[in-house]
Amino acid sequence: MMKFMQIGFTFMDEAGNEPPQYWTWKFKFKFDLTEDMYAGDSVGLLVNSGIDFERHERQGIDPYEFAELLTVSGVVLSA
Repeated sequence: MMKFMQIGFTFMDEAGNEPPQYWTWKFKFKFDLTEDMYAGDSVGLLVNSGIDFERHERQGIDPYEFAELLTVSGVVLSA
């Protein structure tokens, strides 16, 4: 199964109004071209658009730990 490389969240109220600042968060996950599955034709496109695969491998967030923390944070499953 292919892994996410990054995910973003944008927050608004019920009327679509954004908060005064910091309404979009982007998280970049660990991704290793030598171990993770990927579509070969996409790698060049991603590199050309600025994706730094070495940095994703070194500094990316562990996706399983992120999922666990996101689940208990209340952001996804809030009422």
